[in-house]
Amino acid sequence: MLRPTRTGFVAIICACAFSLAGCDPADGLGKRFRITGKVTYKGQPVKKAMILFSPVGEGMAASSPVADGVYRDLTTRTEGDGILPGKYHVVLFPYPEPDSQPASSPSPSSSDPNATSSYLGRVYTTSGLPLPEKYLTISNSGLEVVVTPATFAFDFDLGSNG
Repeated sequence: MLRPTRTGFVAIICACAFSLAGCDPADGLGKRFRITGKVTYKGQPVKKAMILFSPVGEGMAASSPVADGVYRDLTTRTEGDGILPGKYHVVLFPYPEPDSQPASSPSPSSSDPNATSSYLGRVYTTSGLPLPEKYLTISNSGLEVVVTPATFAFDFDLGSNG
């Protein structure tokens, strides 16, 4: 029977520690923050959408599904890992349904978020009210936020923004 030596045991522990390094801020991106919030239009919750926080300047975007007006667990690199601090443009787009895209349509490009509205369609409130198309493009949404360590939530009442 083989018994691990002390050196072998230390090597195993180090290997485990290094393999877990990608799960925390040691993955090279930095500390991320968990942000939650609500999205409404004229007082009605947004039924189903995706919310995208696109960095102003350099950085990494974060996104989350919106369901019945609530988003949580923003994802930057891995599901629910949070959002990096910084300034962001915010845009909404329809939640992609698995079979809703025609075969000939191009996929939306993360490098061109303004292309998403023409391909994906509309976003509606729970009462069926459509959001204005301006909220479906980064250049027109007018929504900006600054994420800091003291940030916990951003609520967007789109009816008050136009």
